[in-house]
Amino acid sequence: EPPPAPAEQSPTMLDQFDDTQILNAIRYGNLVMYILVIICSIVFMITANWYLAILDGCFTMAFALLLIGIEAGVLPPPFLAKLKNDMGFLFRPLGRLIFVIFLAFMLFGFWTFGIVVAILLIAQAVFNVYVIKTHPGVLEGYGELDAGETPPADDGTYAAAPYEPGQPGADL
Repeated sequence: EPPPAPAEQSPTMLDQFDDTQILNAIRYGNLVMYILVIICSIVFMITANWYLAILDGCFTMAFALLLIGIEAGVLPPPFLAKLKNDMGFLFRPLGRLIFVIFLAFMLFGFWTFGIVVAILLIAQAVFNVYVIKTHPGVLEGYGELDAGETPPADDGTYAAAPYEPGQPGADL
């Protein structure tokens, strides 16, 4: 009796598109979601009348603006290099997923509109993971998202200053 034939992967709906089209759809979808996060934050800051709402909204907008800058590729190269050194997790698939879920959890506190945007953001992140897993070629075209999980090498930019006893605060 012959051995059973290996199971073939069933074709997905995304197989009809090439990697560039899929990549562009992911980028534009992410940008729309991050802009929606900013709109949600502004609405929450306007409608909630306490200082913590403004503080939460500002943090959420800052995180969304950072993701927009990375996604759109508009950040200056020196800033991007420092960002990769300090926050390298934003440039790896798992790190980006966890950061987006963290951002979505912040939105759950922004009342009904925030909850809706958070659910959409999580759905978008899960869809991105699905696309990256089923179409690994998309990750190669994703300019700022590294395929590897190794952190960048330490170039010593932020090395601690040598101890000097006369330095203010050195003996604290």
